[in-house]
Amino acid sequence: MPPLPPPVADTHGVELPPRYRICLLTEEYTDWIKALYSDGFLLRCTPWVAFSRAVPPGSSRRRLALRAFTELDAFHRYLVTSGLSYAIFDTEYMFERPGSAAAGGHLYWEDDGLATIGEEVEDEDAEVKRMIDGMDFPLVCHALSYDGFAPPPAEVQEAVAEFYPLRGPVFTYISQHLDTRPADHPDRQAPTEPNQVLMRHGCITKRGYEGRGLMTALNRFVALEARARGFRGLSVGTNSPTVMRSYFFDNEDEGEKRRNPMAAAGMRSFVFAHVEDLCKYSLKDIGVEAEDGKEGAEVYPLRGHNLQRQVWLIWCDLAPPALLLL
Repeated sequence: MPPLPPPVADTHGVELPPRYRICLLTEEYTDWIKALYSDGFLLRCTPWVAFSRAVPPGSSRRRLALRAFTELDAFHRYLVTSGLSYAIFDTEYMFERPGSAAAGGHLYWEDDGLATIGEEVEDEDAEVKRMIDGMDFPLVCHALSYDGFAPPPAEVQEAVAEFYPLRGPVFTYISQHLDTRPADHPDRQAPTEPNQVLMRHGCITKRGYEGRGLMTALNRFVALEARARGFRGLSVGTNSPTVMRSYFFDNEDEGEKRRNPMAAAGMRSFVFAHVEDLCKYSLKDIGVEAEDGKEGAEVYPLRGHNLQRQVWLIWCDLAPPALLLL
């Protein structure tokens, strides 16, 4: 792994302690991004576990994470190389292993001989801990994005749909029944050229770095950078209250008054669809084909999972204030 990438030239007023730097992602960091994604979306308890192909409650999240690492490789490689995805690196990161320090960071999932996807293990929690301990690198938060005018190729989207068969039906239902915007609202129109709508996909903070404001700072930087590039809007969906709050620009942060560059820039955000509980409405009745079941058999993932089920879909207007009045 090469030395830490250079910091971005302009943080647009987003301030972090000196030890952290915001950097544009490049392809050599794809495996680190995939590992963080697998942890944040699957090893931790999120609705994406229920959205995935291995749907029965109690399915091994370890296996899901390993499958995502492999099966979603092209998707993550597309995001990492989009030129619109960023990460925060810790320049004072304390490496756990000598080899990591010498290399500038390393992912040890292959080196440590982790149990394979199909292999049974006696202690799932211990194996998950080995996965987490094997992420010995200074990339501590990432924010992935792509230009809505240039979505991932069809075969990449098909791989995502195969891994998360419930994702499409759920978000189609939300769009048709819960989106509060009129059908002809400008924010609902597909982009007609590059640099109009930024599609966000995933913002994960590494374990041990939560609560330091890194994710909020990075989300705000990405929005400001997109605005500087001429994007008119940003679309993001999240099940995390923390991520949701990072797009709303009050100046109170843990009881202190802080500079908020997004608010100062005149941006505004609003939730256009809020799912209070994924098991409400008709979402619990959305079925997908069982992976190892009989032909035609369906399962209903949202009926049995005890997960954080709220979802917020957010639009952030990036146009300068004068244009918002037109």
